Amino acid sequence: MVEKLSNKQKRVLKEMVEFTCEGCHKKFDENQLQIHRKKRRVDGGKYIPSNCQILCEECHKMRDFI
Repeated sequence: MVEKLSNKQKRVLKEMVEFTCEGCHKKFDENQLQIHRKKRRVDGGKYIPSNCQILCEECHKMRDFI
């Protein structure tokens, strides 16, 4: 299981959503976006595209509380 994504993999995921936060739908610079796993690692969530969501820092903080 992949525990961490390479910088190249992160960039590809961010490019796939055209550097847009999937939470608030605003455009951001690449370094302002974060990878969020929909299914947590402790619950078996993997770093695969179908389990990843690209979020800005604010949306990522909110997802951690959901």
